[in-house]
Formats: sequence, C-alpha cells, structure tokens
Amino acid sequence: MEAASKSWLRAFAALLALAAGVVHLGQVGVHLEEGWPIGGFFAVVGVMQLAASILLLRPRPRSWFWLGIAGSAIVIAIWAVSRTLGLPFVENGEVEPLGVADAFASLAEAWTILVLGLYLAEPLAASRRWLYGLASGSILGLAGVWLAAARSGAFNEDPARLAAFQPSLIDWLVAAAAAALAGGLLLAAAAPLKAASIRGLAKGLFVASGVVAAGLIWLTLPPTIGQNLDCQYAPVSTVLPGGHQLEPEPVPMDAGESRILPVLELRVCDDEQEVGLDGIQPLTVMGDGATLDGFWLLRGGTDLDDTGLATLPSEAIAVPPGDRITADEPRLLVARLLGTGQGDFILGSVRLHYHAGVANDVAFGTSVAVCSGRCEEE
Repeated sequence: MEAASKSWLRAFAALLALAAGVVHLGQVGVHLEEGWPIGGFFAVVGVMQLAASILLLRPRPRSWFWLGIAGSAIVIAIWAVSRTLGLPFVENGEVEPLGVADAFASLAEAWTILVLGLYLAEPLAASRRWLYGLASGSILGLAGVWLAAARSGAFNEDPARLAAFQPSLIDWLVAAAAAALAGGLLLAAAAPLKAASIRGLAKGLFVASGVVAAGLIWLTLPPTIGQNLDCQYAPVSTVLPGGHQLEPEPVPMDAGESRILPVLELRVCDDEQEVGLDGIQPLTVMGDGATLDGFWLLRGGTDLDDTGLATLPSEAIAVPPGDRITADEPRLLVARLLGTGQGDFILGSVRLHYHAGVANDVAFGTSVAVCSGRCEEE
C-alpha cells in the first residue's frame, strides 16, 4: 500500500502538471500566428501535461515518474534556449522576451520535478524531514528568483501583465503559491497525519495552492485580457497591431515631440451589425516619459507602422465623440503621445465604451511603448 506522504506528493504534482498544461493550451491561439508547428507544440505539450495530471491521481510504476521528470526538464530546456539563444525555427531565430505566462509554466514544471523527485527518493525515516525541507526550500528559492527577476525588470511588459490592473499581483500570487506548496510538503513529511487539525491544515494548503494556481492561470491566459479575435467578449474584434508582438521596441521621442501611435485594430464581428465607439479609458499607464493627449479613429488599412506618425491625418475622428464601425469598414484606434523627456512610458490596457443597441464597455490589453529623454538601457 502506498504511504500517505506519497499520496500527498502525487496530489501536488498533479496540480502543478494541470496548471502548466492549461497555460500551454491557453497560448496555442496566439502562437498559431507563428505557424502550425509552433502552435502544435504548445497543444501537444498542454495535452500531455493534462494527461499526466490525470495519471498522477493513482499510483504508477516508478518509470512513469521518471518520464514526468524528463518531460518537464525537456520543456524547461526548450524554453530556456528560446529566451537566451533563440530557436532557429521560431521568428528567424530571435530571442523571445520573458513573459509571465511562459515563466509561470516553467516554474510549475520545475516545482513538478522537485515533487516527483521526492516521490522517487523514498527517504528513510532518518532523512525524510531533511529531504522534504530541502525540497521546500528549493521551491521557495525558485519563487525568490521570480521576484528578483520581476524587481529587476526582466519580464516584458506584455498585455497579460499590465492589464491585470496591479502589475505586481502575479508576483504576489507566485509567492503565495510557493508558500502553500512548501508548507504542504513540510506537513507531508510528517505523514501519517494523525491529528485532525494537522490533516485539515494540510488539506487547506492544498486547496490554497489550487486557488492561487487558478488565479495565476487566469491572469496569464491571453483571451481574458488580450485580444478578442473570436468575439467572445464584445461585438468588436480587437487585434494588437503587428499581431503576436508582446514587447515592441519603445518609440524614441524628444521632449515636447508628438507621436501618433497604433493602439488596437477594430472590426465589427457581425456583418449586419453596427457598433458605435463612444469613448476610450486608459487603464494601465506606467512611466512618466510621455503624456496621453487623446484617442482617434483612422480608416482601416492606414499606413502606420510601430513608430507612428508625426501628425494626425485630416480624416481622423476624435474619441469621444467617436464613430460607427461596421464589419466592412475596420478602424485603427490610435493615441497621441507627447514626450516629456522623463524616460519610459507604457500604455498596457484600455477600456472601450461602445453601444450596439445598448451602451456597454470592455477592457483589452494593448502594448504602446515610448522612450523620451532618459531611457532604460536594454
């Protein structure tokens, strides 16, 4: 019969594999823009991790756990190469930015390796507490690496991070997940848990780990706060200019200079529907390098790259009052920024106020970045 401590380890490993799998599946849509092999990789990894989470619900041969460790290590290695050297078959081999979704999936996989390693170690009574303590400390240490990376600005300011209204919320949740997981392992080291209060505490830590993991998953899923390609959240399809580009190069601006920069491409979903855009509210604004001087609508297809325009075209329509948008007349939402010479500025998310029969509003992530005067060195 399997020891009670091993049951706890399988439960935590299943939870971590589930979290990593859901994050990978949530990224399939945006990575399909890079080609079906990339999107397919995310789909395969996500499905395999979901399958692993189900298999971990029951005792399995030791070889299965070694496969879980090896698979997690391979995925982490591929991720690490893509963020340091670049993969030759992804976006011309360019190094990809470090985002919260990919980092959280890799963190969950690293924690999974530690938990499965404990399961396989089968420590003797004399070394059980020491090994579990070492694993718990390693889990907290990896969370500390995350927090240090966040503080140093290593993460790209992608829509998933900025549109959470509190950019540090994800960091707090990572710390909470590490504390709950480490605490759960320390209690598992004392199994069997005879006291009802201790058993209740262990169950509470497991539930807390699941709740925090769910929060992290929700904050890293692009459909909830990024694009609206499938028209799930509003009758207007919103697309980030440039597609899957989460960290554009900051546009250089002099103090007092004005630039017109793209925010979102808008298209009505229903061919027979007409949507009126009434107003735009900036939600996530970071930095003092520029001031926001309003929003305008341009005709769809307007020739406007990431560096924007110096002046507004004559046909630009201010928002408000806004204008009507139809399926066959897409619009480009732009913002005018004025450089202050005070460094960086990022507009990470906006709220669209619209009416389609009745008034409504919805928030979406964007990625507008400028650098004026004193700029952070890359």
